[in-house]
Amino acid sequence: MDKKDKAFLRWAKTRQKGAFRYIAVNALMITLGVALGRAIGFYYLKDNPWPTDVGWQLIVPSVVVAACLSLIYLVIWHLRESSFEKEIYNRERQ
Repeated sequence: MDKKDKAFLRWAKTRQKGAFRYIAVNALMITLGVALGRAIGFYYLKDNPWPTDVGWQLIVPSVVVAACLSLIYLVIWHLRESSFEKEIYNRERQ
């Protein structure tokens, strides 16, 4: 089994789980990483570890990152889905 077949089978499994799950899981992982990084930065790099508006400084960027990443992963989903369908078509022709 070559690399192309492995990628095809991996996308087939991901595809069965659905677009929403793919987008939500990938966007959530990066968003949590950004929020955790900002929280650690606030704690270690500021004189006052938890300023009064820390909630807004963590929540607003996290929501913006989640929204942007959701759109990016939606585009990625459609690109990968179109290449998957093209590969199915090519395999059926052979």
